[in-house]
Amino acid sequence: MDDQELFNRLIGEAIRKSRKNLNKTLDQVASDTQLDDKHIGRLERAEKSPSLYTFFKLYRELDFSADEIFQEIMKQIESSQRDS
Repeated sequence: MDDQELFNRLIGEAIRKSRKNLNKTLDQVASDTQLDDKHIGRLERAEKSPSLYTFFKLYRELDFSADEIFQEIMKQIESSQRDS
């Protein structure tokens, strides 16, 4: 898995986990953030990368830890580079 795929996967997992913890549907998050529900679904499935503004809107709505996500991304990237 390359760095971009890892980034997309971890961001998608954080979005989905936070959304479910808040008991919100994709439609609710889409309405609250003024984003398309299909786009949010593609982010959750790691099919797309969010723009910084989209990431910010989701972060603000879902209240996930951006620091934890980025720390995990760096940890996994460093680990995969050591294993290569």
